[in-house]
Amino acid sequence: MPDTPSAIRKPSVEQLVYYMRLAESDDHTQREARQRDVQEALRSLVAHLEGITGNHVEWRMSPRQTADPYISQPIANIGWLLGEDGQRAYWAKARTYGDGYILHVRYLRRGEWPNSVFANIMREDVWHPPSSEALFGQQLVFSSIARPEDHHPLAAQILRLQTPPRKPIGELQTCGLSLSRIFRGSANADLSVFLYAQDDLEWAVDHFTIGWLPRWEYHYRKLNLELAWCADVTKSLEQQASQLREAIRRGQLQSATGDKWEEAVQRFADQLAVLLRREKAIQSNLENLKWLLGQLKIVGPDTYLASALRALRGQSQEVVNNLAGWQRTRDEAISTLSASAQASLAPARGDLSRLWLTSQRPQPVLEALRISG
Repeated sequence: MPDTPSAIRKPSVEQLVYYMRLAESDDHTQREARQRDVQEALRSLVAHLEGITGNHVEWRMSPRQTADPYISQPIANIGWLLGEDGQRAYWAKARTYGDGYILHVRYLRRGEWPNSVFANIMREDVWHPPSSEALFGQQLVFSSIARPEDHHPLAAQILRLQTPPRKPIGELQTCGLSLSRIFRGSANADLSVFLYAQDDLEWAVDHFTIGWLPRWEYHYRKLNLELAWCADVTKSLEQQASQLREAIRRGQLQSATGDKWEEAVQRFADQLAVLLRREKAIQSNLENLKWLLGQLKIVGPDTYLASALRALRGQSQEVVNNLAGWQRTRDEAISTLSASAQASLAPARGDLSRLWLTSQRPQPVLEALRISG
């Protein structure tokens, strides 16, 4: 095959599927339901791989999971499987990670191919996870060996081929990593292209696509989920805060005893306590993304990873700013109530003081995280 900019070697699609394992206010029934969802996904993937390889497939199960949410450990894996034509190969790994599960499936084509091969892999090989309440995201990474001078045009071509007609890929965002480079289009964060040189093969495959990228995408998705949840409740909390501020100005809270204002203050304080706990999770995910980014040796301008982190920091700061104002409103509302009304208010579960928000930062858990297997 001619050595053109569209020729690539060892193309693979890396499928990263994320499931929730633990959540706030869980009980054992909910956790077991999520575990069953993941087990069903593992069975579904086995059936899919058996169908495309014609071989009997089994998961090799790992020892029993620990309940510690800060320990990442393998659950099961499927070693290399060959397709009937000898050119296709597949493997899969499942593990716990923090409070979630990560399922990583690789679909590889041996040899040299045109970049249109990714469309064939997507159509012929890639598994579709069954719907599940525990499923919270999926990332598809189109990866291959390519000459560094071809990286930009190749990435743009690959992304366009995976984008529906008449839909743009958006701005081509990229980050250089030694002789490798990762790309995405700003219009779709769920698709990435990772191109690397032959000399970078071991680092690119073993360190980046297996070790680093699944963790980055996990925290990136968790953080986006938390920020989306905060955005959804912001309007309601601001409306409640405005009503309380007006009631304070009118002197309506001083005489509140067992009436709607006491209930309003309690409702506002309870909802704010939940948001404060979510903000703690936001800061933790931000710290982990920062830590992960610091593990890479980035070459040149980074319009992908660092840019994504800056945008998330900006959104997170908006949450912190809103919280500071709402906490002042809550504190003023409670102090304005009569002594008897203040005594009747239930303490907010798990509330975090403003001191924590301004003077403390969670420690990155990844430094002590045991990544085994």
